[in-house]
Amino acid sequence: MEIVDQIRQTASIVEIASQYTTLRRRGNKHVGLCPFHSEKTPSFTVDDEKQLFHCFGCGAGGDIFTLVMERENLSFPEALKYLAEKYNIPLPKKREFSPQLQKLEEQLFKINENTLAFFKKNLFTTKEGEKALEYLKKRDISEEIIQKLKIGYALNSWDSLLSFFKEKKVTPKLLEKAGLVLYNQKKDSYYDRFRGRIIFPIFGLTGKVVAFGGRSILNADPKYLNSPDTPVYSKGKILYGLNFSKESISDTGEVIIVEGYTDFVSLYQAGITNIAASLGTSLTSDQVSQTLRFAPKIIINYDGDSAGKLATSR
Repeated sequence: MEIVDQIRQTASIVEIASQYTTLRRRGNKHVGLCPFHSEKTPSFTVDDEKQLFHCFGCGAGGDIFTLVMERENLSFPEALKYLAEKYNIPLPKKREFSPQLQKLEEQLFKINENTLAFFKKNLFTTKEGEKALEYLKKRDISEEIIQKLKIGYALNSWDSLLSFFKEKKVTPKLLEKAGLVLYNQKKDSYYDRFRGRIIFPIFGLTGKVVAFGGRSILNADPKYLNSPDTPVYSKGKILYGLNFSKESISDTGEVIIVEGYTDFVSLYQAGITNIAASLGTSLTSDQVSQTLRFAPKIIINYDGDSAGKLATSR
């Protein structure tokens, strides 16, 4: 299969294995603690030249596809897609997957990446951003966790993001498809969706930015605002933070489901890392299926208000 060979030639098994354990070069190989079983003496070996791994302790071994399938709990086609996306290798087009839709998805992913950088820059280089950082620090959110989760800030402006993309010659219509701007029919103009908000980027399992969530620091209504569904994002199919916590979830055998971004951030920073957020009080069957790929046990830990209690009882 041509795509399999292309991934094998492009992807680095050392880079992928380093996501799961710390490797050190030993001769022409890399050695580390095995990510498949608990051990104190490194017995996990990765051969970059042959693109193979083997553990002399538990016997696990195989190629880069086996490694991803085992650690990410993916089927072979899913592992193929995971690696193709990570190394920007285009997959063969499916008959039902139109070139137009494929092009649109690529455009939206690029827009989301640029938006992520824009929001992050706002947080660290603007006067408003200073106030947002103070807000985060007052809530004991460290700069380390801000950097890890790539938290940003949307300026309290109707068109700062629009202006940013205007310079990049990205049309408002395309930004609307990305869920980043809204259309005002009376004024026949577009305006930024997120304004005066701490921004929590939402990532897919492969690490691509698929959407954003914003928490107002200006007492605006609503307090929390999420991206709408787009061609690259469906709220009921994504769990916030799962891309960061999936390894911990797999290691512990259980996942704690919390309600929102701030719930996730607080617990994650406190060292409770086997968590994910459903971004609301309705845990969908798709989200349940996603977590069960990593752990057999799900613990619901929603807010103590009436809506949270009702959702937990369900």
